[in-house]
Amino acid sequence: MSEHWKKYSYHIEPDADTTATKILRLIGQNRRVLELGTAVGSMTQLIREANNCTVVGMEIDPEMAKMAAPWCERMIVGNIESMDLTETLGEDRFDVIVAADVLEHLYDPWACLLKIRSYLRPEGFIVLSVPNVAHNALLAELLSGRFPYQEKGLLDRTHLRFFTRSNLEEMLFASGYLPSKWDRNLVAESATEFALDWKNTSSQVKASLADNIEGQTYQFIVKAFPSTETGWVQKTGSDLQSVEQAKQKLEETLTTTMAELAATQAELLATKNELSRQRQDKDAAEATSLAVNASLSEAQTTLCGIQNRPYAYALRRMILKARRILGLD
Repeated sequence: MSEHWKKYSYHIEPDADTTATKILRLIGQNRRVLELGTAVGSMTQLIREANNCTVVGMEIDPEMAKMAAPWCERMIVGNIESMDLTETLGEDRFDVIVAADVLEHLYDPWACLLKIRSYLRPEGFIVLSVPNVAHNALLAELLSGRFPYQEKGLLDRTHLRFFTRSNLEEMLFASGYLPSKWDRNLVAESATEFALDWKNTSSQVKASLADNIEGQTYQFIVKAFPSTETGWVQKTGSDLQSVEQAKQKLEETLTTTMAELAATQAELLATKNELSRQRQDKDAAEATSLAVNASLSEAQTTLCGIQNRPYAYALRRMILKARRILGLD
């Protein structure tokens, strides 16, 4: 058996924030799923076990199909582009059709999307992921005159199509789908397969790429409904749910902010009161200081007067003055 399959085998941490886990969350629980391109079943296993879904798998490579089959209700081996789905799937219909990193390997992904649309149940949807050819690390390669194919990643040697968000969205619309949710797998330039070249990229080129809004998007993850009347209803409901979730999040943020503001205002008032008390203490201390200074000045004057006169004479005058004040004379 060839070891080609190892390229498509990977471990998925259910609690991580990766392309695979984002796809699993979009699929949801207890669904009937058609998974295009199962490879060795890394995703298939979790769709079945973690999401409790029934999975029909489709894989072009017989060796990998055999490895993914244990988690499938049924495994279809063949090429989706040349396959007669009417003969293969018959009346079977699905809640979700998954195409995780599949469309970029097809000659005509537009035709494939059209082909599978009728196999969705009325409220069904597709979930797909594709690599982003407008990632900064790849753009830097292009600006340097390079297009380095790799064994896997953004420039996998088996990729036949390349996507940005714009032309992915155009393809979905043209194929009769309404994108409902967009998500991303963000990967910094220095963490890609082009890390070494990025490190050696000039600061001028890096600065020119700084405004690229999707510059660190490694993959797009999209949920889309067919553009039928039911699809529009489902998309609108999904959009309203997203708006409601955003509203709840904003309300929670507002509540937290108001509580923090109230705490800050209380702290500010306490500080203001403390400053006022300190100012009063300061004023009282200054008044006491003035009174003490006045008494010292008066005492100094008295002492000076005593020093400038005969002691006995001055003392007698003071005694006489005191007797007059007391009414003794």
